[in-house]
Amino acid sequence: MNKRKLVKIILIAFLLYSCKHFYNNFLTAEMIPGVYVNTNFDYTPFLVEIPYGPDTLTLFKDGHFSSRYWGTGAYKLTRSIKGSEIRLQYTYEAGTASFQAPIERNLFGRSPRIVLYKARDHHYEKID
Repeated sequence: MNKRKLVKIILIAFLLYSCKHFYNNFLTAEMIPGVYVNTNFDYTPFLVEIPYGPDTLTLFKDGHFSSRYWGTGAYKLTRSIKGSEIRLQYTYEAGTASFQAPIERNLFGRSPRIVLYKARDHHYEKID
C-alpha cells in the first residue's frame, strides 16, 4: 500500500470517528426535555450523589426539573469538546447542591441518556 492511500484511509477513518462522536455526544437543547427513568441501578451503592432505586426525572422545557431523588430544581445544558453535559441544581436540607453528568445517544436511534455511572451502564434513559 502506498503512502498516499494510507493517508486517505486514515483521514476517512478520522472523519467517520469524528462524525460518530459529534452525533453521539452533542445534543441540542430541544432534545433534552422529557421524562427519564433510572436504569441498571441494582448494585452496591458507593456514590452518594446518584440514585440506587427506581426514580423518574422529568426535565421541563423552561429549564426546571422534578425527581423523587433530587426533588425540584433547575438544569442547564453545557457543551465542550467532550460532548454535552447536564447540570442539575437543587436544594436539600443542608443547602444548595448540584450534580453534573454527560448526556449521550448512539447512531442506532437510542434515546438520549444521562450517564450516572458508565462502568455499570447506570443511567437515566429518556422514555418520553
